[in-house]
Amino acid sequence: MDSGIRYGTYTAIVPFGNSDDSFVITSGITSLEAIDTRHQQSFRYYESGYPFEYYMVRFF
Repeated sequence: MDSGIRYGTYTAIVPFGNSDDSFVITSGITSLEAIDTRHQQSFRYYESGYPFEYYMVRFF
């Protein structure tokens, strides 16, 4: 997610700031950012020359 979208999301959900769901909302936004970061990251297998790189990436 773009930082502007994140800021807009946090400011738009002001009513939830005082509820018990703020942790869930923050966790959801952070999870979506992690997925988006992985999507935007260019990655090629065997780029480092390490023969077991594919298995390490699959493990994580």
